[in-house]
Amino acid sequence: MYNNEYVKDSSTSLLILSSFLFMSNMISTHYMGYFVYCVLFLCLTISSITYHYNSNTITKTIDRIFVISAILYAGYIFYQKANKHNVNKVIFVIMSFFTIVLFYCYGYYANEYCFDYDIRIGNIYHSFIHIISSIGFHTIMFM
Repeated sequence: MYNNEYVKDSSTSLLILSSFLFMSNMISTHYMGYFVYCVLFLCLTISSITYHYNSNTITKTIDRIFVISAILYAGYIFYQKANKHNVNKVIFVIMSFFTIVLFYCYGYYANEYCFDYDIRIGNIYHSFIHIISSIGFHTIMFM
């Protein structure tokens, strides 16, 4: 199985750049008054940049903690805001979540997408996950 944890190449900078997208989530959560969520996105941004710049077991674990925290808090807010008046946004958020699960979880077991044998392809898919999740988080905030 492919393990990209300690492999570096020029596409790693794409991951670092796409990690900066979470700063936009930090700004929108602050604007909307979700200050705990804002701090989570600040920590997620820092941990994601750190992990993609210096991949090791410790930075990976810290990044996963903040990823899971942001997802759980987003789920909580999503549950509060979802209703029949914003069905399109609800469907979009659910589709974005399952797309991320496909690219990351299924990709892990199938050695595809984020875990492709070609590190460049894996990094492109991982960057795409950053983009999709950032848009999904924004959609939840503005439901």
